Amino acid sequence: MSPLIMMLSLATQVASERCEGFSADHCSDPAPLCRRTSYIEACSCSEGYEAQVVRRLNYSRGAPTPWVEFGCCPSESGWVSDCGQEQEAVLTAVGVLLAASLVGILWATIIINCSVPLLPKKTANDASVETLPVTLDGPRLHESVAMSHWCVSLEDLKQFRRLVMHAVKDGRITPTERDKFDPSDLRHGPSMYTVNEQYIKPVTAAAGRVSWALMKHPDGLRCDLFITHAWAEGIFEFVDKVVSCWPRHAAGAYVCFLSNPQNLDIGHLIASPESSPFAQAMQSATQVLVVSNKTCSIYSRLWCVYEAFLAYSWEKPINTARALAPGALARRFRIACVCVASMSAFLLLPAEVLDDVYLSIFRLVSRIVAMSFSLLSLALLGSRGLRISAIHEAAVLGAAVSLGLSFASAIAHETFGMFALRDFLFCVGVATALEIDRQNSLQASKQVEELQRGFTSCHSASCSSSSDAEAIWGQIRESNREAEVEDAVSVLRSMNIFSRELHATVERTGPLGDASMWNRTVVVASIIFFWGSAPIILLGHQEEFSVSNFWLVLLTVLSALEAPTGLGLFAVLPLDRRAFAARAQIIWALFLPTIFIANSAYGFTRWFLQIFALTPLTLAISALGPRRTARIPVLGPCFVRLIFFASVTKCLQKIDKKRRPSSGPELPKPEPDSFSI
Repeated sequence: MSPLIMMLSLATQVASERCEGFSADHCSDPAPLCRRTSYIEACSCSEGYEAQVVRRLNYSRGAPTPWVEFGCCPSESGWVSDCGQEQEAVLTAVGVLLAASLVGILWATIIINCSVPLLPKKTANDASVETLPVTLDGPRLHESVAMSHWCVSLEDLKQFRRLVMHAVKDGRITPTERDKFDPSDLRHGPSMYTVNEQYIKPVTAAAGRVSWALMKHPDGLRCDLFITHAWAEGIFEFVDKVVSCWPRHAAGAYVCFLSNPQNLDIGHLIASPESSPFAQAMQSATQVLVVSNKTCSIYSRLWCVYEAFLAYSWEKPINTARALAPGALARRFRIACVCVASMSAFLLLPAEVLDDVYLSIFRLVSRIVAMSFSLLSLALLGSRGLRISAIHEAAVLGAAVSLGLSFASAIAHETFGMFALRDFLFCVGVATALEIDRQNSLQASKQVEELQRGFTSCHSASCSSSSDAEAIWGQIRESNREAEVEDAVSVLRSMNIFSRELHATVERTGPLGDASMWNRTVVVASIIFFWGSAPIILLGHQEEFSVSNFWLVLLTVLSALEAPTGLGLFAVLPLDRRAFAARAQIIWALFLPTIFIANSAYGFTRWFLQIFALTPLTLAISALGPRRTARIPVLGPCFVRLIFFASVTKCLQKIDKKRRPSSGPELPKPEPDSFSI
């Protein structure tokens, strides 16, 4: 007789000696001993009997489980059940979680559909800018302060937005034939042309014809960030984008309508482009930020092309600014609540539905569905078009629901321990990350479309002054970099980012699509399920830790070092390489079947594969970056194209070429202003 049968027989004998009246009427097993296999399952006995735990079952490594074997004793004997006390507490907690998630879904939906931006209150300092300006000598001040220091701070931009909002509300800034903005719209606002004529010029004239930047900082402010734009965007939209993308350690930014003195003639300052305020500020800046608009491509204006040329020549990293879409945070929260609600609702189903056989089938199906929706959502990143956008949103919702059901079906008969917490964080984290990636993809696609609208070539870019145009093209031709300027602008329009690294990569791989975005889903999944959980799972083998078990100790130590190494590498990389490092995590998905096969093998085969091969490979590729990876013969360019989904994106763009409503109609370009260079 096997040891298991002997133990069951012994347990039955002990139980029968302690009480009588075993009943198998409500048990799943025909044996005298009954079995409870879930925390949400009661220890059920016939009327007049109470459950008595005979023994609790553990995993092979000694970890606890909700499985218990029990008998049923007559309740008349005064016996109080010691089985199933967890059920009420667990079901109560799950019920509270379901109610909270449903309230969260309702609250987020209300915010998404009903919220409007509020008019911020004016501060005392705001009022003093307009009513008690310090009178300065504008012409003299702009001669004494270096042009690279005509900058505004982040707080200056936020204050300027508040002031313009109140000026619009008070009727000091009104719509014109040229700019028919909606005064009640606090998301877009009037264009730079309108704000300049009706607000900046009057306020700075009262301050001594100084620029807004030197009115706020008479001694100047070092330029760390150069902002290039076309004056066609709304002021509120412009500030929101810049604020959301402001570099952490940047002190000042050069913004032409705030940095240049709008009441002075600066024609002599821009007669020579290489010595203009634009060039001086660009040379001082460590980063360039592009602000697109829905009216026209900023590269349809020659001064913006010239700024791109300077940034390329001086190897300045260029990023495209983006702001969170209205209701973005509420949408992310709602997806997380949907995931939690689906898992909670499933755990509250009647016990009959959670039968072992049906549960196993449902668990498999829900995992397949969750993986399918997640992969579909990832494949649709970077796509544009109304129909594909609707499919993408539905895929994220389907992934959230199926991930929740997958977790619930797996935990129904398992213990609520560290592994359950890992799986919970994985499901909710991946669902939320899918929604974040979807939103970022929409914003990036919109930016690409805006940068391409109305653009034909750099040579077709317009300029308000023919002499400026001749001077700019003369400098570019003298440097023999006309082709490089076209290439740089082309890469930026399609990739939302520009750097030497990406330019060299594209030369080997061809177009890659948007490269500014790093994939939150893949990063969250790889960290929680692979890197982050490896030390915890290995520590579960505590009884095997000994001096003689060298490999287990080594695997645990290495896995505990690899995760912070990867996170540290990810934190220090610049934006272009960080996006590549995030995409490189797809290696885990490529080798997932191999990991599953190794996991079913004997011993620590899966961990040897993960810790000695896959993690070092992922870290190495992330450290190499796209340019060096693309140099690997044969496989390098193919791998880079694969992780950027270059071919998939190209196919999706062919499927649906409908323009988004958010992109706006084709509008006539505003006439150039004498100071809007």
